[in-house]
Amino acid sequence: MFDSVQTTDVLVSMPPTGVAEIVTFSSKLAAEAAGKAALFTPRELEVIRWIAKGKSDWEIGEILFISRKTVNYHVERAKRKLRVATRTQAVLVAEKHGLL
Repeated sequence: MFDSVQTTDVLVSMPPTGVAEIVTFSSKLAAEAAGKAALFTPRELEVIRWIAKGKSDWEIGEILFISRKTVNYHVERAKRKLRVATRTQAVLVAEKHGLL
């Protein structure tokens, strides 16, 4: 994937340069994102998408016809799986990994 170069005490990773390396690298990233998406229930991903749109637990509950507490349950499970502490972090990490 990356070529590594040792410079004094720092290990520097070189990005892929050739077309074949870039395609392979992109495929691996897509597979990794798909694998991570499989760790989440459809409801957890749906709730995170609504959070990304700025909706509160109550608003999400009204949209999905579930209680605010049930929304919070899905949010907390998604945050735990993403290893983050806040809703904002959950959205950012999910976006970074191609889950949204």
